Amino acid sequence: MKLYEAGRESSLLDDILVGDKRIECRLNRGQYADYQVGDRVRFRRDIYRNGVSVVELPNQAEVEITKLENFTSFQEMFESIGYELAIPRASSIDSAIEQCRIFYPESEERQHGVRAVHFKLIWPQV
Repeated sequence: MKLYEAGRESSLLDDILVGDKRIECRLNRGQYADYQVGDRVRFRRDIYRNGVSVVELPNQAEVEITKLENFTSFQEMFESIGYELAIPRASSIDSAIEQCRIFYPESEERQHGVRAVHFKLIWPQV
């Protein structure tokens, strides 16, 4: 088991903490491509202003990876597994994809593909 660190935008971290978000949607690159079932991820809270992270608060939550799925696009991923557990505040697949586009341009999505990282919250316990 490896322990990774990753940032989450503040509202998405809140969704993890209350149990509404149980899937991370990431490009299949870097550490996200290295994840294995059983690995853990410790999240920091990233607070953005005007698209720039201005505050990072470490050690806000820890999750254990329970399942990994690879897809060619966010569209394919959300059509397969739904968007509700990945982007709980979205109202549709299109709005979930729009949220992903804030962080990931379509050109990088085509280049790397997409990874659905299913997880369970380890701490804090709610």
